[in-house]
Amino acid sequence: MDASNSLISVEDALDQILQQIVPLAGEQVPLPRSFGRILAEDIISTIQVPPFANSAMDGYAIIATNSQRASPENPVRLKVVENIPAGETPTKSITGQTAARIMTGAPMPGGADAVIRFEETSEHVATDTEPAGEVRLFSAVKPGDNVRLAGEDIQEGQTILKSGHRLHPQDVGVLAAVGQAHVPVLRRPRIAILATGDELVSIDESVSPGIIRNSNE
Repeated sequence: MDASNSLISVEDALDQILQQIVPLAGEQVPLPRSFGRILAEDIISTIQVPPFANSAMDGYAIIATNSQRASPENPVRLKVVENIPAGETPTKSITGQTAARIMTGAPMPGGADAVIRFEETSEHVATDTEPAGEVRLFSAVKPGDNVRLAGEDIQEGQTILKSGHRLHPQDVGVLAAVGQAHVPVLRRPRIAILATGDELVSIDESVSPGIIRNSNE
């Protein structure tokens, strides 16, 4: 029998190999070790991001309509009822002609629908004659200005990454934002090199003319 009759093309050999390949099993890895890995499952957020409406600027949380006639020549004066640093929960609501001093990332107080920046208030040009507990507004804002709404970036139940996706640095940041401390990824394949040939001998064997040691062992 002609030995050449039993040979197959490289393309056929590759096709036969690929037909035997199946996806590897999944495993859970800590988030910091997930970069570059392939997701084994869809990632669905269990929370909304941001989790609450918050200020996008340092400024004053106000009712936007209170600022509509404000200008440098005709400022609107509001009573400041609270100071809200980031990480604190508001204790008062904004009603009537009132405002709350607020920092970036701090939760919006009830009743407020906009934030006016410090640069557009008397805080930016404060003087010794400024009454305590009051602020002047020098420009108008619209409802929603400088406010990040709850769920504006990610909604609860939203699929944020699909199975089969290779994780990039920005993906790891998103996973951290939704509290994904461990990530389901595909197990990494193990690769082996099989070298064959009559000219090869093991590395601990002596060589003779025409013979080389197998450097891939």
